[in-house]
Amino acid sequence: MQSLTPVRESVEIQTVRHPDRRDVFLCHAWDDRQGAAKQLHDLLEAAGVKVWFSEKDLGLGVPMMRAIDKGLANSKVGLVLVTPSTTCAAPKRERRGQRTFNAPSGKSSCANRAQHNI
Repeated sequence: MQSLTPVRESVEIQTVRHPDRRDVFLCHAWDDRQGAAKQLHDLLEAAGVKVWFSEKDLGLGVPMMRAIDKGLANSKVGLVLVTPSTTCAAPKRERRGQRTFNAPSGKSSCANRAQHNI
């Protein structure tokens, strides 16, 4: 039986080296940022999932698209929250970025979708 100690030690080292790395990038409609998106963020964080969430990670005065690109690049997976507030009016670049992105491992990852009140 193999010991998990080397795996745990590797994860601890990576956490120190890359403190901005997240498990999930949460994409949501602007109108959901204090409602459904906040609720989902809180549930994921309570379960121990590290989440990139605009309300928490998008600093005042920081260029939004640059912060989003960095958040996507530093996340293992993208999660798109689809609610009635979600419309086709989202910028093309944002929709395109949510389909696929390069994860920290260098592999291409796909975004997943969560529906709420649809």
